[in-house]
Amino acid sequence: MYNFSKANDITDNAINNIYNNNKSKIVYLNSIYNMGTVTSANGFFIDKGIIVTTYNYIEKTLMKAQNIIISDSLENVYKLEGIVTINEENDIAVLKVKEEENSYIQLNDSDKKQKEDAVITINSKTGVGLTASKGIIISNDKNIQTSIPITEELQGSPLFDVDGNLIGMINSKTVNTSISYATNIDIIKEYYSKLSAIKHENIKSVSFQELKNRYYIQFKEENEFNNIPENKWNEYLKVENAKDLIKLKLIKGSYKDGIITLRFKNDILDYIDTMQFTTEYINNLKNKGYIEKLKTDSKTIYENGKNKIIIMKEFDYLIIVMVKL
Repeated sequence: MYNFSKANDITDNAINNIYNNNKSKIVYLNSIYNMGTVTSANGFFIDKGIIVTTYNYIEKTLMKAQNIIISDSLENVYKLEGIVTINEENDIAVLKVKEEENSYIQLNDSDKKQKEDAVITINSKTGVGLTASKGIIISNDKNIQTSIPITEELQGSPLFDVDGNLIGMINSKTVNTSISYATNIDIIKEYYSKLSAIKHENIKSVSFQELKNRYYIQFKEENEFNNIPENKWNEYLKVENAKDLIKLKLIKGSYKDGIITLRFKNDILDYIDTMQFTTEYINNLKNKGYIEKLKTDSKTIYENGKNKIIIMKEFDYLIIVMVKL
């Protein structure tokens, strides 16, 4: 189906050069809970003290972990100062570490890569050593689709062309045993251009713990049982009829700062994935003009210009967050 000749022509020397030039610029991100790793990813420096990785990784870490340990293949450990920005749509998170004395990947201009051009990624699944993989571009637009197989732990890895130019970052879009997706370098450059003009000490960031408390308080404070004002409850129940279309027991409703959170319990059939109970509700959203903004095995996001609806699962619970835009 595809011509792999350009990838096959890459020499071991070319791969080694790209590897050696970038091994000190790539980091491992391990999310820790009670001294154990609950999720992990890769990332890389785009400026002194500034790392990019995926939004998906940060989101899962906020939900599951207590902190993040950042290290590299040279046994350096970096202290996370905070999260500079996160963007769901582009699947990008920008992190700031306290250390400034680190090398970073140059964001050079390069020609737009074409279908079947060769690409190389460097990453670590174990957090112990780095591995280089090669493949070809299958398509190239906002997301670069490649033939390189990627697992979830390798999201946040840099993607290079044969000349060693950074052309993208492996993201968390649907992956399988034969393809992967990468966020285009042009999107990453937008963040770099804004931050490169600011001194490191002046780049604002939010600590991991503060961000965790700010974004997930509605799932953690169990004293907020059914605290939704009646007028707000009636208003939000009209938003595409969640209560009737989700065939699970509604056990909790929370309201804070204009956001409604509904928690349903899957106590019907343990062997049926909780997200399967959302099919009727999601079809209703699509029929009413909602656009799918994100879809993974455990989370979907829909918007229609007026409302943003986040649907996610957490163990045997289904959580629906409704936000007025």
